[in-house]
Amino acid sequence: ELMEKLRQTVAERPDDLRGLRLLVRNEAALGNVAAAYAAQQQTIRVKGPEATADDHALLADLMIAAAGGYVSTEAEAALRTALQADPDNPTSRYYLGAYLMQVDRPDAAFRIWERLLRESPPDAPWVTPIRAQIEDVAWRAGVQYQLPEAPREAPRGPSAEDMEAAADMSADERMEMIRGMVRNLAVRVENEAVPPADWARLISAYAVLGERELAQNVWSDAQKTFWDAPNALALIRQAAIDAGLTE
Repeated sequence: ELMEKLRQTVAERPDDLRGLRLLVRNEAALGNVAAAYAAQQQTIRVKGPEATADDHALLADLMIAAAGGYVSTEAEAALRTALQADPDNPTSRYYLGAYLMQVDRPDAAFRIWERLLRESPPDAPWVTPIRAQIEDVAWRAGVQYQLPEAPREAPRGPSAEDMEAAADMSADERMEMIRGMVRNLAVRVENEAVPPADWARLISAYAVLGERELAQNVWSDAQKTFWDAPNALALIRQAAIDAGLTE
C-alpha cells in the first residue's frame, strides 16, 4: 500500500527528487529492478548537468542487474558517463571491465581490473568476482600474471583461549557463550560499517540458533543497506537462501 502511494506521488510529481530517490531505493529493495532503473533514469533527467558519477554508476548497476549481469551498450554508455565525471569510480570500473570481456577485449579488461584490485580494500564487493576471473582474463590477454594472495581477515570467531575455556563448560554455558558472540556480531553489524560477509555470518548464526525472525530482520535490513551494491547483496542473499529465508 505504501509503495502504491509512493508510485502515485512520483507519477503526479515527476520532478520531485526526494520522491524519485525513495522510489529507486524501494523498488530495488523489493526486487523490481527494471522499475528502479526507470526511476533512476528519471532522476538523472531531473538533475540534468548536476547528475553525479554515482548517479550514472547506479543507473548502470541497476540496468545490469535487470539484465541478469549482462552489460548492454546502454549500460556501457552510463558507465562511461560516470567515468568521465569520476575516472576512479570503482563500480563503473568493475562493470566496464565486464563489458570489455563481453566484446572480446581481455587486454583492456585486465588493465582496468588489475589496477582496481590493487587499489581496493579486501572487503570491497567487486574484489571477490575479480579475483575469481582475473587470471583467466590475463591468460586471454597474453599477460603473465600471478594473483596475489588474498589478505587474511582478522579472526572474528572464538580465540584459542575461548575454546579452552569452553571445554570445561556445561552445555548451557557453552550455548550462552555462543549467544554472546552472536550478540557481539549483531552489535557490530548494527553500529559499524562492517563488510557484507559479516551480515552473511549473522544471518547464518541466527539460523543455526533457530532465531528465524532475527535472521529475517537482518536479511530485510541488508536489502535496504546494500540495495545499490548487487555483488555485496548477492553474498548476503546466499546466506539467506541457505537459511531458508528466500529462494
